[in-house]
Amino acid sequence: MFEFFGQAASRPHRVAVLLLACTLAASSLPRATSGQERTAELTEDQKIVHVLNRLGYGPRPGDIDRVRAMGIESYIEAQLNPERLRSPRLEEILTHYAVPLSSREALIQLDRPAAAFSERQRQSVMERAAARGQSRTGTDITSRERLREHVRNGVLGPELTRVDRRWEDNEYFATVYFRAIYAESQLEEMLVDFWFNHFNITSLEPFIHADYGENVIRRHAMGRFEDLLIATATHPGMLIYLDNWVSTAPKEVVEERLASWEPPDGQNKVLWRRQMAEYFDQAGGLNENYGRELMELHTLGADGGYTQQDVQEVAKAFTGWTLEGGRDVGDFRFNPLLHVEGDKTVLGQTIASGGIDEGMQILRMLARHPSTAHFVSSKLVRRFVADEPPAEIVEAAAERFLETDGDIREVLRAIFFHPDFFAPEHFQAKVKKPIEVVVSAVRAVDADIESQFMGANINQYAGRMGEQLRQHEAPDGYPDVASAWVSTNSIFQRFLFAMEVATESIDNMKIDLDAARELFQQMGFPEPTPEQVADARELFKAMQSGDETSGRMAPEMMTAGRPGPAQQGDDPEDRAPVDYDSLEAKTVSVALVLGSPDFQKR
Repeated sequence: MFEFFGQAASRPHRVAVLLLACTLAASSLPRATSGQERTAELTEDQKIVHVLNRLGYGPRPGDIDRVRAMGIESYIEAQLNPERLRSPRLEEILTHYAVPLSSREALIQLDRPAAAFSERQRQSVMERAAARGQSRTGTDITSRERLREHVRNGVLGPELTRVDRRWEDNEYFATVYFRAIYAESQLEEMLVDFWFNHFNITSLEPFIHADYGENVIRRHAMGRFEDLLIATATHPGMLIYLDNWVSTAPKEVVEERLASWEPPDGQNKVLWRRQMAEYFDQAGGLNENYGRELMELHTLGADGGYTQQDVQEVAKAFTGWTLEGGRDVGDFRFNPLLHVEGDKTVLGQTIASGGIDEGMQILRMLARHPSTAHFVSSKLVRRFVADEPPAEIVEAAAERFLETDGDIREVLRAIFFHPDFFAPEHFQAKVKKPIEVVVSAVRAVDADIESQFMGANINQYAGRMGEQLRQHEAPDGYPDVASAWVSTNSIFQRFLFAMEVATESIDNMKIDLDAARELFQQMGFPEPTPEQVADARELFKAMQSGDETSGRMAPEMMTAGRPGPAQQGDDPEDRAPVDYDSLEAKTVSVALVLGSPDFQKR
C-alpha cells in the first residue's frame, strides 16, 4: 500500500502520482535527437525564453515582448548591471519589511532583546540591571509596525523583548521570495541563491541568515570572488556553522599563554578573564571543518590538488578566527591567544607566521588559484547552462576568471555570450529546483500577493517538494542537477502546487489566467485539448480524494504551504474541497501547463 502524508492513497491517486512521476522522469532523461536537430538553431523567441529561464526565474506576462523590443544582448547587459534596474513594485513591498533595510546590529535587535550581548558588555552593572528589569516588564511591545520603525530609526531601547520567532522567519522568507518574484534584476536573485548554496550555512538564528544573505552574499554576488570569499570567512554564520570559532591551539598552550598575558587597555585581569571565559572554555584544539570545506567546496574543488596535510595546515592558520561577544551575537575578531603560531606550508607555498595575516594570505591565494577558477566556473556553467557543463564554456569562463582576478560579472559575461550558450541541446534541458518551480509559477500567472506572510507560505510549498529555503544541512548546499529533484513525492507536490495556484486556493494570492495563457502560448506550450481537460478533471479529483472512501482532500494536502490553524485560525476541516467539475476550462488548462513536465524544466 502506497502512503502519502501519512495515510493510504487510493488506486486512482497512486496511478496519477506514478504516471506523473514516470512522465517527468522520462522527460528529464537526455533525448535522442537526429544530427539535423542537433545542428538546428533556436528561433528568436526560443532564445528569449531561454534567457528568461536561465538568467532568472522565468518570464512574467509581457516579459517576452519586452526582451524582443530591447534585444537579447541588451537584456543580458542590463541583467549584468543590476544597480541600474528599478523594481517599483518590489520597492513598495519591501517598505513593509525591516530585513532589507537593516544593518547586522539592527537585525540582531530583531532577534534578541534590544540590549544585545556585545552592547551589554559595555554597560555598567547598574545599567545592565536596569536593562534586565525593563526587559522583564516590557511585554506590551507587540506591534510589528512599531518594531520596524524602531529598527529603521536605530532607536531600539532595552524595553523591547524578544520578538515573535514566527514573525522573524516570515520576514526573512518573505523578502527572499518577493525579490525572486518581483525583482527586475532577476540575475542578481539567481546569483544570491547560487552563492548562498555555494557558501552554505544553516541551522542558525534567523538574523544570522538574514545578515549573511543581505550583507555578504547579496553585496558581493556580482563582484570579485576574493571579496566574497573573505566576507564569508569572517562572517559569524560561517564561523559558527563550521565550528571555526572554537578552533584553537591546544588547550594547555592557551592556558600557558593566558597565565602570562596582560589584558588590553589596563583592564582588570580577573574580570577580563571572566569576560573571555567562553573562548577558553571552548579551547579544545584544532578543528579542520572550515579548512577542509574552504578548499573542497568553496575554492579548489575535491580534485583541486590539495592533500590532508594542506587541510591541517590551513586549519592551523585559521585558529584564533573567532567571535567577540560570544556565539549568539558576537562579531568576528582574531584572538592571538588561540592561534597556532609558526610557519605553515599550503599547496607547496610557505605562509610565514603572522597571526591573522596567515588566513588572509591563504584566502587570497586560493581565490586566485587556477583550480578555483575552473571549479567555480564549472559550477556557474552547471547552474546556467547544463547539468553536465560543456568543457568549452567552462574553459572560457575559467580563463576570464583568471584574466579579471575573479570578477564574477565578467565570468558570467563569458558564459552568456559564448556561442554554445544558445545551443539547441541546452534549451529546456535543466529541471527546475523546487524554489524555481514555485517562483516561476507565481510569476507566470502574474500573481498579486496581498499577505506579508506569503513568503513563509511559499517556502512551505518548496519545502514539501524538497527544498526548504536555507535549510540544507550539509555544507555543499542544495544540488543543481535533475537527478536530485525527480522523485514520486516531489512530482506529486509540484502538480498539487500547480492545482492550488490555478484554482486560487492559496490564501491572499490573486492570479490572471488570461495573461498566463497568453504567456504559455508565447512560450510554445500547446493549448490542452478538450479531452485532456476532461482527463485532468478526473486526475485532480483523484488527487484530492486522498483515499477511496473520502471525498475530501487530506488536511496536509489542503494546507500545503499555508500558515495553518496556529497562524491564521482556520481549520482545514472547515475548508470545502475544490469542485473540479465546475471549474472553467481555462483554469484546468493553466493547472495542466504549470504541472506539465515541460514547465518543470528551464
